[in-house]
Amino acid sequence: MAFRHLSDMMAQERYDILMLRITDAIIQNDELVVYPNVDPEVITSSKERREHGQSADREWLQRQLAELKAHGFATVAHPRCPLEFLTGDVCPIFVLNDGKRYTVSFYRGIWPKGWIIPGGCAGAIEDIFDPIKLAARECAEELLIMDDQDNFYSLGLPQNEVMARLNQYGIKQINEIKPVEIRILPPLPGHAKRIRLVWRGEERIIAENTTILIDPLNVSIPITVYWEIRLPLSLEQIRIFDGETFSDGRVINRPVRLINSFEVFFLSDHNVLASAVDGGWLSEMARYRVQDPTMPEEEQLPIP
Repeated sequence: MAFRHLSDMMAQERYDILMLRITDAIIQNDELVVYPNVDPEVITSSKERREHGQSADREWLQRQLAELKAHGFATVAHPRCPLEFLTGDVCPIFVLNDGKRYTVSFYRGIWPKGWIIPGGCAGAIEDIFDPIKLAARECAEELLIMDDQDNFYSLGLPQNEVMARLNQYGIKQINEIKPVEIRILPPLPGHAKRIRLVWRGEERIIAENTTILIDPLNVSIPITVYWEIRLPLSLEQIRIFDGETFSDGRVINRPVRLINSFEVFFLSDHNVLASAVDGGWLSEMARYRVQDPTMPEEEQLPIP
């Protein structure tokens, strides 16, 4: 298929998806250097993401990642294997009032299924060139934190957007909006820790001190930021709701869990969040699950 170009997009417009197709990028010294075309092709839909993935030479990419592991340098994007640029994720780690730490994840019910951390694709031109801000916004939209006294703990989502989501869980008002203390943790091992953009005669660092991966499954570049979120709550007091929505504004209502120990490891070069102990916990959210028999089958989520 023929992809559109960045010049076809409106500068101030927000799209469901807006990512560049990068055909030239290298990694060296923990730095991903990206060289977009002057007017790069863009991806603007899930269908285009599938087309992008189907046309990619993943075997070439796997060989390049093996070269990177062996020698610390490799070309990781090429016209035969363009990369999506980019997605931004946050791994939220709660520290509760007893000092215990819990990592938050959501259950994705469509392929690839599994427990995932908050994050998503760029949706505007500004997102592409500020991935840390993209990751923070995605986390604020998806992770809604309340307590048993109907207080809301804000990660920065505007109040009208918060209420539009909570109303769908039967929550019509909140008692008080409380700020939270967030500490950015050091990045965990990945393929790089910094992104340098070289484009249209200029170059600049657009992300650093973060975990940057080259994902052969989705043929993409995801970045992950690790947040320590301190909450003056016990495990019994906390309530978590999924704020992720479909394009029409309906909450997806995915199951949420906290795990009280975690490790990040690489399986076939993919970043996987796994429980180190049998500590799964499902939030109150399941009691408020929105049942919609008209929802397409591929969007239905099982209740664990």
